[in-house]
Amino acid sequence: MRILRFGGALCLLLSGVACTPSPGGGNSVRVSLGTEGMFDATAIVASTSAFYDITSQLPTADRISATMSINPADVSITDNGTPVASPVDISLLLFLSDGSADDPCSSSPLFNQFTISVDSNGAMSITPESSAISDTGFGFVDSGEFGLCIVYSADRDVHVEIDAFQIDFAEPGPVAAVSCDEVLALPEVQNALAVLETNGFRLRVPTGDFSTDIEGTYVLSQDTTFDPDGTDIGNTEDGTVTLTNQASGAIDRNGFDASATFFLQGNANSLGFCALERTNDPFCDQTVARLERLVRDEESGSLTGEFLAVAVRRHRFISSTCGARGDFIFGDLSLTSGSDAAMFIARRGKVELPANFEPDLVALPAGGGDGVVTDFATLAALRFDTTTAFTTAELSFPQTVTGDFVAALGISQDDARVALAISNPPRVVTFERATGSLIRSTLVEDPSTLTYLGGQIDFAADATRVYVPGSDTQFADRVNVVRTDNANLPDVSRRLLTPAGYKPVQVRLSPDGAQLAVLLSGGAPDQEAALLTFVNLATQAFVVPPIDLEASVGGTALASELEYSGTGDYIFLAGLGAVWAVATSSPHEITTIDVSSGAGDDPVALAMSGDGAVLAVAIDDATGDADFAVIDAVTLDVLNMQDLPGIGNRRALDVAHFGDQRVALVANLDSTVVAVQTNAPFTADIPVLVADVQDENAIGRVVAAGNLAAVTNTDEHAIYLFESTPQQ
Repeated sequence: MRILRFGGALCLLLSGVACTPSPGGGNSVRVSLGTEGMFDATAIVASTSAFYDITSQLPTADRISATMSINPADVSITDNGTPVASPVDISLLLFLSDGSADDPCSSSPLFNQFTISVDSNGAMSITPESSAISDTGFGFVDSGEFGLCIVYSADRDVHVEIDAFQIDFAEPGPVAAVSCDEVLALPEVQNALAVLETNGFRLRVPTGDFSTDIEGTYVLSQDTTFDPDGTDIGNTEDGTVTLTNQASGAIDRNGFDASATFFLQGNANSLGFCALERTNDPFCDQTVARLERLVRDEESGSLTGEFLAVAVRRHRFISSTCGARGDFIFGDLSLTSGSDAAMFIARRGKVELPANFEPDLVALPAGGGDGVVTDFATLAALRFDTTTAFTTAELSFPQTVTGDFVAALGISQDDARVALAISNPPRVVTFERATGSLIRSTLVEDPSTLTYLGGQIDFAADATRVYVPGSDTQFADRVNVVRTDNANLPDVSRRLLTPAGYKPVQVRLSPDGAQLAVLLSGGAPDQEAALLTFVNLATQAFVVPPIDLEASVGGTALASELEYSGTGDYIFLAGLGAVWAVATSSPHEITTIDVSSGAGDDPVALAMSGDGAVLAVAIDDATGDADFAVIDAVTLDVLNMQDLPGIGNRRALDVAHFGDQRVALVANLDSTVVAVQTNAPFTADIPVLVADVQDENAIGRVVAAGNLAAVTNTDEHAIYLFESTPQQ
């Protein structure tokens, strides 16, 4: 419980005596009403109002509700300057309004009522001790800016001074496990069950003693078939559920939406789940009562039936889509046993990062060994071991190296070196990957700021150079070729000046090391590109004029997605509803590859297979029927499109491809990854939750090399390592 005191010398003049505000004290926050608080009244109703801004005083923790109270120590009642020693009752009504209201006394019907009483001995009491602020009123005070109207009266002539009111903010605690009977008894659940029955639906959680073992991992799929306002009908959600620690009448359930201890009822074939879950979503944080009635298939171990999810507590007032208490959805549910799953990946281990280190860029060497991870907002980088005991070691920058953060990262093709492009001032620092020892530190341009956010820089085949765009306003017309060895040669060996001085947005090196593909801004929005050109590194000649992407494909290309085919014949771009393949030799024909299943679908990430044969595509899917595609990198045909389990609508975020097998790893926003074949029959694995801590499941990036993949969890400050398993 957090307490906030506000007010300050609130002087309610219930007689003709002038008010003298008492001085503030303690840790209370005092807000003066000034002369507006002074009235001449005898046993009749009077009022005063004012507006308050207490934004800076609000508790920083999550706030779910509040109460209002008055401390008797803050109240002074006198009669002609003498403390009252005979009975008197004073009535207060406190109206809360929006901070933008014209008049709090006329705009809000919401109020809290208090009675201040003095008995014949002069003892004071205030009833009630506290008064709950309504949901609407809580929204006003929780915003920090609100209006307050105080309406008051007394049964005789007295002089009253109130120094302060208190608002007590309640914070949500952990949701306690409760029995099925307690969940069913909740008023919101009973109301939902009544509405269901009125509309011809029934959900009866079976009774009995449950003893059958149902521990294991399941693929969850649920379809909403009914809700009172009809807005959620047809919504399909899927994910992974793991049931563990089954005991008498209870089982731990981890995965989809939240983790909780569920209570079990029923028998071997007909069973029910009941629990309270806290969703802990950043935009819609609620406690939900969840009930399920399921039938178990003895042969497969799968569970099918109906579910009911009812909002019983709302923690935040951020999004109107969160819904109110009592809102519910009802529908069909299946939990498919994962015992016969393909199992294309296995978890190798977890790298624990320092608590203040938020993982950002990640790179893995093709041949295995230590990887490298950078911090999101500071100049910090770590080497991390990809085998037991998964330790980390700091990459130590020279004291002369300063900058805001690491803007791009790369590992040489021979795995020997790692280069980091640092922003503001722009510098490239190269280390030996295996030992972390410094090789070279190069100031690229001075003065300038590196705003290149492509995330990746490529080494030349001999590991002596990297290619870094110059993206500062002063030097935004070049690609810098920067030395990464200790040879006694100039730090910047070449500056490849772009056509017409266009700003380079993203640069990638072809597989044979002979050509650079360069995306140019050409007036496109920040981090996007309107133009594409190629550089022949032997002659340093650019393709002029650059290829106009806006004219060719009808929009700008997302700069973060730029992939060469295995043969180098094409460069692939993603964004704005399609994948584009641009021929890397003249006349640079552009092929549009449609991987959408409807309006709103958009490729968001690309990954080439290790053998260079296919391109894996993660799709931001609006309709829930295709979030992954496979493209033949030679014929440019779409070989497969599918909706993966566990990813969900509009949730696909990233994709990586193992180098040793035709298996891709697709990730969503909620730290779920799914391994899927990129050749026939394109089988998908069971989704895996990349989080060991309940509700700490914000995914960062996904990278793969050889038989290893690394997935960052930014909430846990950790890297999860997965290895591919041989396909049958």
